[in-house]
Amino acid sequence: MQNIRKILIVDDEELMRVMLSRFFSNHNFEVFEAASSKGVVDLVEKESIRLAIIDLKLLHESGLNLGKQLMKQVPDMIRIAMTGYPTAYELKESREAGFDDYFRKPLNLEILLQRVENAVSQLERWINKV
Repeated sequence: MQNIRKILIVDDEELMRVMLSRFFSNHNFEVFEAASSKGVVDLVEKESIRLAIIDLKLLHESGLNLGKQLMKQVPDMIRIAMTGYPTAYELKESREAGFDDYFRKPLNLEILLQRVENAVSQLERWINKV
């Protein structure tokens, strides 16, 4: 049975990555971090990560593009977008890019945790056919 309590945090803000990493580690997740899209696809495949929280505005690149790339590489991955610069256009674009949910910063960690736990249950049904 695959460990589906692995989560990837992609954000160019170190403070946000550290905060989310500690938060999810405290809730029994194995957390992986990335400041950019570099190497993310390889990491996801190597570690069999099926859950990612991705900032839409990464330094010099788009989190939307990373979401699209991950959707092609790992169709069963649940991708959650987060942004500090929300617009209706960006919400539409994130849905079109294959993101499963969308959160505005500052994040409500309890609601985010609830969404992530629901994603874990969903992945259990998909991957382990529970």
